Amino acid sequence: DVMKLRWQFDQLQPVEIVRDEDGDYRLTEPVSDLASRSVLRNIGQTYDSAMIGETPLPDTPENRAKTGLDPPRVVLDLEFEDGTRQKLELGSEGPLGNDVFVRRDGKIYRGGLALFSVLRVPLNELRDPVVFRTPVQVATDVIVDRQIEGEDREELHLGRRNGEWRLVAP
Repeated sequence: DVMKLRWQFDQLQPVEIVRDEDGDYRLTEPVSDLASRSVLRNIGQTYDSAMIGETPLPDTPENRAKTGLDPPRVVLDLEFEDGTRQKLELGSEGPLGNDVFVRRDGKIYRGGLALFSVLRVPLNELRDPVVFRTPVQVATDVIVDRQIEGEDREELHLGRRNGEWRLVAP
């Protein structure tokens, strides 16, 4: 299992996701929040099926420049449960148009374009959309304490009464 993944597109802020003690994945950069399970599942499946294969290009400065790996378009760092790490650098599209050049362990490979594409997920989609993990059938009341700028603080109290949600207060 992956304990930490971090990626950064060239000249953009990094994204980092870490698995916590409870087994949940949390965004730690550029914001702190729970990470979307469905997006992480998609990234994991795409990584597992990336089909990275060798190219005839040796890993030289010239070939890194030719393949868009100097600098890479995106760098993906993975840290696994057993302590091993893997770093992938993704460069320009390959000759097939549905592949990209990938640098790993000092070698240049070609891999599927999907890995590059799946990492381009917007930040708001990386965040878990679930606000409350309590099943709605169990909840009886929700209290929202809010303050709108320039106004007094207000508490909204929603309660389930006779199977229907109602505004209880104010």
